[in-house]
Order: sequence, then structure tokens, then C-alpha cells
Amino acid sequence: MSSRTLVGDVFAVSLGTGKIGFFQYIARDLSQLNSHVVRVFKERRLEDEPVDAREIALGAIDFHAHAFISVGIKQKFWQKVSRAEVVSGIDVVFRNSRDYGRSKALVSNDWFIWRIDQPYVKVGALRSVYRDAEIGVVVPPDSLVYRMKNEVYDFVYPEPG
Repeated sequence: MSSRTLVGDVFAVSLGTGKIGFFQYIARDLSQLNSHVVRVFKERRLEDEPVDAREIALGAIDFHAHAFISVGIKQKFWQKVSRAEVVSGIDVVFRNSRDYGRSKALVSNDWFIWRIDQPYVKVGALRSVYRDAEIGVVVPPDSLVYRMKNEVYDFVYPEPG
């Protein structure tokens, strides 16, 4: 298997207690530091179970995130297991707050949203239609794994106002 990371690559993530989860590299986002966009699946398996990447890629989606996949490989948070076709229909909305990392605000009314490779759109207060948009910052590998295990990130992020 090629060591280059390509769109369609599927990765296994150790979740402890003998279980693994999966994500697929689905796109590069020039709008967010040219980072990798990954699709994390709900599927969990025992570490010794066989993996069918096509079956995984057709499974239920848990969330999408921005990451630098090579960093997670180097730090041994995940490993490439196979490739599968990326299921069409990638229409993910990401959100970010201009308050993130600039203040200790726990609530923000200074939001912007975007889709992969699209310009940012300032929306101010986060309307209900965007409240479920994915957090769009590039997350470190350990934070991605933490969310896969716990359904939330391990960093402080402003809440919608």
C-alpha cells in the first residue's frame, strides 16, 4: 500500500479496550490551512476483526473534521488500513468563531461558516440552521481521537450566543 496519503484512504484509530474506530480522508480544504477533511464513522470493531474499507465507507457518519493526517500517523494515533471510493454528496458546513483562541469568551456572537474550498461567510450570531455545523478548526490528532471516544472535543470552544 502506498505511503502517500490520498483521498479515499481509510484509517483505523485505536480507541482503547481492544476497539478501533475509522475515518476516511475525503477532501483537502484550501479554506482552512489546506488541511485534510476527514469523515469519521460510527462503526466500532474489535482490533482483531477484519476490515472491509468499502463497507466502512458506506457506514453511518459520526462527524467531519479538519486534521493533518500525517501528524497523526507520525504520532501513532492512527494507521492507514485501505482505500475506498468516497461516497458522493460531500456537503459539510463548518463553523468557527472569531473569539476562539483570542479571548476567554465562553459564548460568541462572532461566527463565520463555510463549505470545503469556499469562502468564509460572516454570520455574526449563530442562527439555528448553523448550530449543528461542524467545528472547523484543524484539530490535533489526540483531540480527534478524544472526540471519537467521548463524542465531544477536549478543548474549550465558544458556545453559540
